[in-house]
Amino acid sequence: MTHKTSYHNGAPAGRLERAARLRWVLLSQMRVNPLAQRELRPARVSRLAAEFDVEQMGTPTVSYRGGWYYLIDGQHRIEALKVWLGSWEDQQVQCWCYEGLTEADEAAVFLKLNDTLTVRCFDRFKVAVAAGRTTEADIDRIVRALGLRISANRGGGGISATGTLARVYARGGPNVLSRALRIIRDAYGDAGLDGPASTGSA
Repeated sequence: MTHKTSYHNGAPAGRLERAARLRWVLLSQMRVNPLAQRELRPARVSRLAAEFDVEQMGTPTVSYRGGWYYLIDGQHRIEALKVWLGSWEDQQVQCWCYEGLTEADEAAVFLKLNDTLTVRCFDRFKVAVAAGRTTEADIDRIVRALGLRISANRGGGGISATGTLARVYARGGPNVLSRALRIIRDAYGDAGLDGPASTGSA
């Protein structure tokens, strides 16, 4: 006999279960996947550590892969906890744990978890590229094709104004973005790469 799940307002009746499971994880077993995380900001870590409150720490989210627990959400809180503890190698923290995720999956989960939180535009863009989001990946392709790169560090062809890139792309499409970046690169060099909107395309 086939079991049928009853639904109410589009959701299954009874208990709703997350794909992630609560698990105690050693801090020493945690790693950071740079493709699925914002850049670590030491100033934020210091601020969190200075006023650290275990009750307000929340529950970090990790992905178990290759024998390590990769942080998807909670990187700054975990680093602040380490500072606060001093000696932390044997410390365990309760986390929401996923299994069987790829690096792209981890990036996608990061974006979902941070959809309602304030995340720097650059960080969201970087993670969206890792997750294979169509628009961000195409923008990254265009930038690389011109011998440039998406980078938080200016100079050497680095572009950090990802919000502007996205706006130009949304309004004019890939050809307009490519043409605008080419003009700026050739006319102004590094000095103009953080302001592609100055071409009038944004």
